[in-house]
Amino acid sequence: SQGVPRTSGTCTSGPDAPGLRRVDTPNHGRCHMHPWHGPTDLVTLACMNVPIPSLRLRRKARSVRDERGAVTVLLGAAIVIVAYLVLQETKLSVAAADRARAQTAADAAALGGVVDGEEVAADLARRNGATLLSFVDDGDRVQVRVGFRDAVATARAERSETSPFS
Repeated sequence: SQGVPRTSGTCTSGPDAPGLRRVDTPNHGRCHMHPWHGPTDLVTLACMNVPIPSLRLRRKARSVRDERGAVTVLLGAAIVIVAYLVLQETKLSVAAADRARAQTAADAAALGGVVDGEEVAADLARRNGATLLSFVDDGDRVQVRVGFRDAVATARAERSETSPFS
């Protein structure tokens, strides 16, 4: 097969020389066999005509194995970043919902306060889950400030002589 070097030549020395293949090596082509384990080095394997993968193929396989750990690290970092972004988005969504709830409570309190005074404004703010922080009555205008969790909202309402339904 291509890409896998095979040895050529015949071993000329050693007890296992007949029929074995030889490579030009520093040991002068001698084939080394361990008496209990068989071949002890790549030279002996080469003498036995065993294919030896090229260094290029070994390096490629090693680099693929080494990159598997890098992918795991990158995947872990991506999961942490996505989890952080989801957490921040959740906090922003909760804050936006709190501001909307505070504004609704402020609008209700201002309308109730312009008609029936501060007690009604405080009651309407409480029914909407908020707290009346301030109530200012200027005669024909009312301004209220309410708080809901960390959100604060302000609303104004005016008294009118004519009914909008007439």
